[in-house]
Amino acid sequence: MSVLKHRIAAAFAIVTVASVATFLQVQASHETDDQFGEDAVWSASSDELSEIGKACKSTQANAYNQCFIDEMGGYASSEAVAFSQLLTAQKKPSYIACGSLYGEGGGEILRDAATELLERLATSVPRR
Repeated sequence: MSVLKHRIAAAFAIVTVASVATFLQVQASHETDDQFGEDAVWSASSDELSEIGKACKSTQANAYNQCFIDEMGGYASSEAVAFSQLLTAQKKPSYIACGSLYGEGGGEILRDAATELLERLATSVPRR
């Protein structure tokens, strides 16, 4: 196989992985939407976050999440607290954890990175 064929195969693989990852992200969002309702959303005010921060300030780093969840119970709905407990209990990366880390545009970031790699591959292929 020539170098060009290998690069085309690599580019196709990258596009396929990006497509599958985006599809799985969309599927996961549909699955997780049903587990918690609108009450799980907590729009904390800066005063609430400040109070929680003060209460958890002296907490050890490994116990901060639990302190935060315990304190947020005084401000947030029980469903928001339950969601936070579930998120904290995640032992491995999941859609929820990755979505929290990468945000709403995670799929687009992956797509853009794959597109950039394809463009770099295309410009590095020697012309005959």
